[in-house]
Amino acid sequence: ILELDTLTLGGSPVIKQVWRVVNGGDTIRRLSGGWNYLLQPDGEMQDTVLFSADYERKRSDWDYRHHGGHWTAAANPRTGRTFVLVSPLKEARLDSWGTGGGHLILKTKLEVPAHGAKEMTAYLVLADSREEGRKYTVLKDLR
Repeated sequence: ILELDTLTLGGSPVIKQVWRVVNGGDTIRRLSGGWNYLLQPDGEMQDTVLFSADYERKRSDWDYRHHGGHWTAAANPRTGRTFVLVSPLKEARLDSWGTGGGHLILKTKLEVPAHGAKEMTAYLVLADSREEGRKYTVLKDLR
């Protein structure tokens, strides 16, 4: 059973998402899953800058992937508005699909015990600037 929760408060720039797999069977289940966030800050894809704590990549026609650890972000350099993806898992990554734009990804492999459950948590934030967005990286300490 796959359960998805999306939580926020009115006027909040933060969305909390929980991805939970419940195994009602008698054997261990192994699977991969998570989120692909196909983001365009302010609806503009052409100049989106992807970054993490130790990496930054401007828009390119070339595909690339970078593992960012607990958080990754996508910023509009013209307006400064920034999406930040934060997770307790160190599985956040940046993906550029060339002309398809830059995206934030959180995926992992799960081993769900018999009659058990596993979950993954993500926080997606829309901040007015890169500096403001970085302040939300402390959400990595929440589950």
